[in-house]
Amino acid sequence: MVSGHQTNNSSADIYANVMQGKILFQGCQLPTLIWNQIKILIVSNKDEFDIERDTLMTDTLPKLQQYFLTQGIYVNFIDCNLNWDLDLSRNPYHVLRYMKELDDAYKTSAGVFLLTLVGNKYGSVVLPIELSTTDFNNIKNIASDLNKDVKLLERWYLLDDKLLPPAYKLKDPDDEFSNLLSRTVSTYDISIRESQEWNDVYVNLADLFVSVLHEKPSLKSKHDTSSMYDIQLLSSVEMLFNYAAMLSPSGCMCVLRQFDGMYTCEI
Repeated sequence: MVSGHQTNNSSADIYANVMQGKILFQGCQLPTLIWNQIKILIVSNKDEFDIERDTLMTDTLPKLQQYFLTQGIYVNFIDCNLNWDLDLSRNPYHVLRYMKELDDAYKTSAGVFLLTLVGNKYGSVVLPIELSTTDFNNIKNIASDLNKDVKLLERWYLLDDKLLPPAYKLKDPDDEFSNLLSRTVSTYDISIRESQEWNDVYVNLADLFVSVLHEKPSLKSKHDTSSMYDIQLLSSVEMLFNYAAMLSPSGCMCVLRQFDGMYTCEI
């Protein structure tokens, strides 16, 4: 670093020194940059709020952009379901990627960074990406006791001995089905078929996990399920909202849709 002479302590002089390669007087820290953007992720179930989300993108967003640009602030919406044929909840790796998007929005947005639209459907549960060896074996054993087919569990959850401790990890469907995300003319039919194949796998795995984790312990149970209490089968909407609220509750907005007259009562 190149040292320089301090003339005054104003932010303008500090920035000028930095731009000229002169860093800075001893003990001084660079001032925090204020991000000049508002980046908001819009989260909802795949099959809900089509009209509302379209209005946000085509009507609300342009108006906000026009207004805030006069203030030197750029506004951007990221709709997790826009131009996306697949249900976000049905691939936990997609949920994980949107958690990283939330991290970025939280760090760079000058205001609210999450808008959650909640309707009257809970949504599909998200499969666990990773299972301890104990949990995997318990789930497989209990599923067998419940007459569930465990072949899909064994096929899709593979032991990763590079982890410490070793654990079973779900294979990424995008890697297993090379045309799952492709919707070109030449691959459309293949993509539709692979999408249906993965959907069938997801439905069976989700049913297996729900059945096992909802199985109430009984005196006749041969398996200790206490280690599985940390496995939560949540929807992608709830997972993303919980994660964003952990980052900053004040940066989250949740809109609950209530139909007129649905909760009226006579007094």
